[in-house]
Amino acid sequence: YAPRREYIDRTQTRRVYSEYATGDHMWSIQASQRLPRGSTVAAVILASDKTQLSMFRGDKSAWPVYISLANVHKEIRRKPNERAMVLLGYLPSSKLGLSLSAAERAIRQHDIFHHCIAALLQPMHQASLEGVMMTCADGIIRRIHPILVSYIADHPEQCMIVGCRQNRCPRCNVEPDARGELLIGSARDPESIIQIGRMNNDERAFRRRMKDLGLIPIARPFWADLPFANIFDAMTPDLLHELHKGLFKDHLFKWVAQLFGVDIIDEQYKALDPHDGLLPFPRGISKVEQWTGTEYKNMEKSFCAIIAGLVPLSVHKAVRGLLDFIYLSQYPMHSDHSLSLMSTAWQDFHANKDVFTEALSGHGFNFPKMHKANHNIDAIRSRGTLDGYSTELPEMLHKTEAKKCYRAGNKRDPFRHMAKFLRRDTTLELFGRYLHWLQRQSIGQAALSGSSPKEPNVRFEVADDEGNVCGRSLPSLSVQEHRAILRRPLSTGKTLHRLPAASKYPAMSIEQLQLKFNAVDFLAALCAFLRSDYPTCKWIPILSDRVACHDMVRLVLPPLPGQQEVLRLTAHCRPPQIEPTQRGICIPQRYDTVIIPTGDPRLQSGHSVARLRTVFELHSRPGLPHLQLAYIDWFTNPVTSSRAVRMYEVTPILRADGLPKGEIVHVQSIARTCHLVRVPERIERTQMVAVASRSTHEKYWVNPHIDLHFFATYMIGPVLPSASA
Repeated sequence: YAPRREYIDRTQTRRVYSEYATGDHMWSIQASQRLPRGSTVAAVILASDKTQLSMFRGDKSAWPVYISLANVHKEIRRKPNERAMVLLGYLPSSKLGLSLSAAERAIRQHDIFHHCIAALLQPMHQASLEGVMMTCADGIIRRIHPILVSYIADHPEQCMIVGCRQNRCPRCNVEPDARGELLIGSARDPESIIQIGRMNNDERAFRRRMKDLGLIPIARPFWADLPFANIFDAMTPDLLHELHKGLFKDHLFKWVAQLFGVDIIDEQYKALDPHDGLLPFPRGISKVEQWTGTEYKNMEKSFCAIIAGLVPLSVHKAVRGLLDFIYLSQYPMHSDHSLSLMSTAWQDFHANKDVFTEALSGHGFNFPKMHKANHNIDAIRSRGTLDGYSTELPEMLHKTEAKKCYRAGNKRDPFRHMAKFLRRDTTLELFGRYLHWLQRQSIGQAALSGSSPKEPNVRFEVADDEGNVCGRSLPSLSVQEHRAILRRPLSTGKTLHRLPAASKYPAMSIEQLQLKFNAVDFLAALCAFLRSDYPTCKWIPILSDRVACHDMVRLVLPPLPGQQEVLRLTAHCRPPQIEPTQRGICIPQRYDTVIIPTGDPRLQSGHSVARLRTVFELHSRPGLPHLQLAYIDWFTNPVTSSRAVRMYEVTPILRADGLPKGEIVHVQSIARTCHLVRVPERIERTQMVAVASRSTHEKYWVNPHIDLHFFATYMIGPVLPSASA
């Protein structure tokens, strides 16, 4: 409810930014003399995005407008089921008559849009000035002033909101032919634009003046009546359309593909090893027909690694700079140091972007999304991190707030029916939540009184004051609640390791294990492990001894600073097997690579890479407790390569006979999984495919962008405060 400045040191010199309240904007509004003393800012977030309703017939589309509060935690806002962002209304999406010229049609569409938004926000005008006494979630009554602080939209809609042309920046006055440079124009002033409309009585002169400024002559912008709101600063960057789809997919990927051929990139994507959370591309990239944000992000995860060594160093510098900038822009919490790294990555891209000149169109680098990325750092300092302002949330809400409502009716007078359906559906859901809350209260009271229902599926009735039953709850959710507790995110600050409840191979002999999992040095490694860690143990394992083997281990990693949700990963160690339900289809082997701390300060973050061969359990014996162990094959220490930019290279460590060098470690020593990409030895220009080394000494890149947690922890370094801080 109040602005705050957060620091990670006692001297208050290292500031961090996460939620909206940690930025400078809320602080400046609260500290201004325009608000009465004791007022509370309700930071309003608007979002709108046109979506298609009918897929195979007609031309039905909807234009929902959503509203939320930046006072709510951003992770809660991003969950549609939490209903922290709700539907405000539908805008008219019909096309105007063809008798109008294109310019007149655009002006009319802008006027209709602003008139409708002004009607939706009309109650906010008086409330922003005078405030409204409201009971907040903590039970305290406060004087609330709703103020628009962010409008989430893609670039064409942002231009419609602020009233500028699409070849201009919605935030600053940069010239169209300077958008490809590393500069920011003077800030737009809403008061001066409103004054132009008031002073020009001549419509032609007004239109001429607005055209010179790169603006659309709107009769009355909706934001002209909103106190304390600067609509130009409220245009927060959009991670989905501006970075993932815009700069990466629509531009960077196409530039590299035009210069070096899409066939090489396709072959590299096909050859990628699987990893938990990585979407496979078995047909390559060029065969993908339906593109969504999921495909964009998964392309980014391995793009830098698959082109390393295939393209000139200058090209890889530009690619690495842009991808680092995209990943740094997604941080849930920023420090001054991480913002400086973000600025450095953006400068590295601009310093090397001229290598793509041959693949550019006539406009060169002067396109909107190239320039708008210059505002990302200022937006983070002003309104918090960008993961709370992405258009991914309104696009997810389209499923329930627009498409589900449309498909539930007979398609006649759809918007009236959609509004009625949504109102009833929301009422039922809220009443169901109330019944669930009442049931939890009853279970808690029964537990405190010492009584427990005899039947496991007891029902609770809700009655009014006269005793009439007005609703019955669902059966007892004690089992469901127990499962929910098990799935509840744990932020202990440590990595949790969980083995399956039942082992895949409960009694496998060591001899069978060595053959099935290709663990050639298992017996010798187990004997060496017991001598080193448990010297009092008298048991000497032999080939006929049996152990319980698993084909996976689940890891629960603590969240990054600024996050609430933990990261769940699965490390697989699965031998090839025949699936009985698939008519003899063979499931290929999968041995994931993991990060294991070594304590060597010369290594990156003191960690090394290993391939997980098997996970097994040893039952307690005299001098030996119950152990959860893993057999791994080591790689060489990660070293930086001169063939790529800040890429680490590893090679399997082999014995004298050419077999992998193995070792047994505790399962708890596994820090997390990692992803390796084979280093290509050469490029066959005649066939336009990359040929990787398949010898026993093949080299691998450590994929730096496999996920945000790995990038922030191991590739960039500890630029963020630790979770305990």
